[in-house]
Amino acid sequence: MPNKIKTPYIRSSELSEYLFCSVAWYLQRQGYKPDEKIFEEGHRKHIELGKTIDSLDRGRKITLLLEVTGTILILIAFILILQESFL
Repeated sequence: MPNKIKTPYIRSSELSEYLFCSVAWYLQRQGYKPDEKIFEEGHRKHIELGKTIDSLDRGRKITLLLEVTGTILILIAFILILQESFL
């Protein structure tokens, strides 16, 4: 594996590669080229990881929605209790 980076700057076309996988981007800049089997396995693992992250994000959004809904219901119950005590 060559030790010197090809260019001292990052091209704008490389940004998406870096954002997808910074390790693969770095290795490519170092001159490393994986064989097809390893590349496909890495691509598959990235897709699986993306699905896991999407699932966790959905779970976080659902949790937030339930927290807000619960808080609103508690506030409504509190208001109703206060109204009854003043009647």
